[in-house]
Amino acid sequence: MKLLYSLTKLNYLGSRLRYLTVLQIDNMVSGMFPHAQAYPFGSSVNGYGKMGCDLDLVLRLVDKKSSEESRLMFHCKVSNGSERSTNQRHIEAFGDMIHLFLPGCVQVRRIVQARIPIIKYHQQLTDVECDLSIGNMSGVYMSEFLYLMGEIDQRVKPLVFTVRKWAELVGITNSSPGRWITNFSLTLMVLAFLQSTVKWTTYLTIFEYVDKISR
Repeated sequence: MKLLYSLTKLNYLGSRLRYLTVLQIDNMVSGMFPHAQAYPFGSSVNGYGKMGCDLDLVLRLVDKKSSEESRLMFHCKVSNGSERSTNQRHIEAFGDMIHLFLPGCVQVRRIVQARIPIIKYHQQLTDVECDLSIGNMSGVYMSEFLYLMGEIDQRVKPLVFTVRKWAELVGITNSSPGRWITNFSLTLMVLAFLQSTVKWTTYLTIFEYVDKISR
């Protein structure tokens, strides 16, 4: 398991190239939205990514509140309609910007009718497939949690990689979208299994305590 993990995990160069791809999105919107921030999430940053994995990123247009003491204030136009319809219009607009202006970005597709509207594109210069969404930070928080679990116990990542490889070989998972179980679901199943063991009881107590004091 350790050998499989060490040979197939996302290496340092792959990680840096993905952060460079995120920086390109930051620079694209920084002129109009100076407080905007693009966050990578998913397998690229949670410690369970393998070589060639996709890059998931979410863009927050207003990520910093203006100081009440400052005489300067950032102004933007108020959007009418629901949050979903607003996100769909943003996806259309940013999709056009990526397609027309960003170097290396090809095969740009806007999937506005999905449960979470996204822009899919391929960054040729870094050779990364990208999925860009807007506003939904739940993936970032989950990635942070998964990363923390992998750092707490060194057995987690090799076991997850082994289960994923087995699932791929027997046809449980599939790279094509559909009714297949996902690698994310398999990862949660592995964590649920480990949490049922005696040695993980302490970690669960820690997380319950952190959740309690953070409220």
